[in-house]
Amino acid sequence: MLYLGAGAAGSSAAHFIHKYAPRALGLDITIFERSAHVGGRVRFTNVRGDPLLSTETGASAFHEDDRCLNNAMRGFGLQEPDKPSLPKLRRVGVWNGRSFVFTQSENAPNSSGFTGTVWKYGLAPWRFKRLLDRYISGFHSITSLRPFASLADEVEKSGIKAPSETRADLYLPRNDIHSPFSTEVIQAYTRARFGLNLEDVNGLASFFSMEGSRPKTIAGGNWRLFDRMIRVSEAQLELNTQVTRIRRNADRTFTLEYKLPSSNVPNVPKDDYFSHQIKTNSSSTGSESFDIVIITGPYHHADIDVVPPLQSSPPRIRYAERHVTHFTSPQKIQPEVFGLLSNETLPEDIMTTPRYGQEPPFFSLTLIEEVRHEEQYRERTSEFLYKLVTAGPVNDNLIAKLVDAGRSSSLPTGYASWVNRQAWPYAFPMYSGLNPFMDIELAEGLFTTASGESLVSSMEMSCLMGKKVAKSLFYTE
Repeated sequence: MLYLGAGAAGSSAAHFIHKYAPRALGLDITIFERSAHVGGRVRFTNVRGDPLLSTETGASAFHEDDRCLNNAMRGFGLQEPDKPSLPKLRRVGVWNGRSFVFTQSENAPNSSGFTGTVWKYGLAPWRFKRLLDRYISGFHSITSLRPFASLADEVEKSGIKAPSETRADLYLPRNDIHSPFSTEVIQAYTRARFGLNLEDVNGLASFFSMEGSRPKTIAGGNWRLFDRMIRVSEAQLELNTQVTRIRRNADRTFTLEYKLPSSNVPNVPKDDYFSHQIKTNSSSTGSESFDIVIITGPYHHADIDVVPPLQSSPPRIRYAERHVTHFTSPQKIQPEVFGLLSNETLPEDIMTTPRYGQEPPFFSLTLIEEVRHEEQYRERTSEFLYKLVTAGPVNDNLIAKLVDAGRSSSLPTGYASWVNRQAWPYAFPMYSGLNPFMDIELAEGLFTTASGESLVSSMEMSCLMGKKVAKSLFYTE
């Protein structure tokens, strides 16, 4: 068996196939990953190289209510950090590029959080919460033990077809959920979680953005969950390997051709992951044969030639590029930048929404925590770690504006002691209007997990789709 991709879906598929498959089959599992990393859109870095100060820099997040991921985390004995990255109680503000249009005392949206806003939003929050409970419950019904061949059928059975197939900016007003609640609050949370406006996501995504589950992290990085999945599957992992062609043979096997990118010399970290069954290809090209192939990344962005072509090609999904920037500064973000007085306090979580079609300079700005560098910076008592999510690369001018209230056009010396920039060319799928829910089996023996991306793009959905492929192949009551 072969998996194309060592992200959440590929790791999950390997883990659950190893769990469900009869031992007598003697499965030989190989994972081809074209990058040098495990975890797909999950990434992890140490702040200023300090292993005691770490942060997630990926495009996908792990949440408290993610059942597939949390069950795996508990099963592997993985723990959260001793000190949580995010305090339990935080203030949220929605900024439209000129002023704050909404503030809330907690970072988890819920029905009680909007009870004092009836004068502004009317019954829209109540209507939204009623639908949210129904649709989140419907989504979780897909996580049941039953295998399925068609995600489209499961979506219909679960009662979430209407919001899944309709653009959010159209679905919400059809259910009497209007602006300003939809544009000021729902859109801000959608931008913070998916990096997209309501016209670019389906209705279900807008409900997931507001379901109230807080982000969480695993000590040592979320990538360790997928590392553990691959470990227990006893798979051979081949990094820096780009599959270029899948040839379907007359004997129902597959021959895969691959290459090692000429400009990509593997730089393998010396950590606990790379101590087990791993191989980084040294030959420029190669080919191997497999009985079953599972494509776990976006199908059309995998750049793989399938021969002979599929009778029905999966729909092409557009992806939005997003940039995740972390920086530390001895200065807190200045309130004057957001139209507040200098003695006013900013919310720890700032989300944004467009004003009259004008996009703010970022999707979200988060004060993660106050950090200390006792050895390196003894003269400093503390610094502040921020996370900034944007549509394009963040230059020093934007950081300077935030920490220096726009007084400087370039980053003042000492105002940012550390900056980490991470680009994600395929961060989030955009609503297409096409029928996105392809069958998980594209052809006999050729499977995909990509259909889940069009339902809800998340680590949890990827884990679930990997599990469902495993169940469709081997699970029995």
